[in-house]
Amino acid sequence: MSSYPDFQEQGYQVIRELRCNREGGRITWLATNINTEQQEVIKQFCFAQAGSNWSGSKAHAREIQVLKRLDHPGIPSYLHSFSTSDGFCLVQSY
Repeated sequence: MSSYPDFQEQGYQVIRELRCNREGGRITWLATNINTEQQEVIKQFCFAQAGSNWSGSKAHAREIQVLKRLDHPGIPSYLHSFSTSDGFCLVQSY
C-alpha cells in the first residue's frame, strides 16, 4: 500500500514526494498527468490536518492569482488547482 495520496480522480498518478513542510501544511509531489503523460508538480495544502491551520489559506489564494498572470521561463507555470477533503492542491509545470 502506498503512502502517497490518491489523485487519480483528478487525473494524476503520484510518483514521489519532492518536499515536505508538515507544520506549514504543505507537501509537494511529483506526479504524472494521466491524460497527457507529462510530469507535473502538485503542491498539496493540508490545512485541516493536526499541527497546521487555515491561516495561510488567503496567502495561497493570492499566490494562485499571481501565478495565473505570470509568464516567465524561470517560474513554473500555473496549470490548475483542485479541492481535497482537508485543503486544496495547486498544479504547476515541472
